[in-house]
Amino acid sequence: MISGESNSIIFLLKDAFIQLNKIKNIYQPSANLSERIDSILIEMKDIAGETEHLSEHIEHDPQRAEFVKQRIDLLYSLLQKHRATSIRELIAY
Repeated sequence: MISGESNSIIFLLKDAFIQLNKIKNIYQPSANLSERIDSILIEMKDIAGETEHLSEHIEHDPQRAEFVKQRIDLLYSLLQKHRATSIRELIAY
């Protein structure tokens, strides 16, 4: 998950950023890492916002999803039954 939970990417990046900031005065290379993580955090927040926006516009039809799943299951069973390695091979059969 990108955001929203304690094990999300954004939460973990924020924690790393905080920890690196604590030691940047003691260990100088951590300052550079802290800046890089801050840049990643900005990008990940932007990505999280965009994916959330996209997910709001996705239509979910459980009946259609079930129909598609059944058709895929049928195709896989026919592939196995006829020992075909591709849909083209199955159609040719």
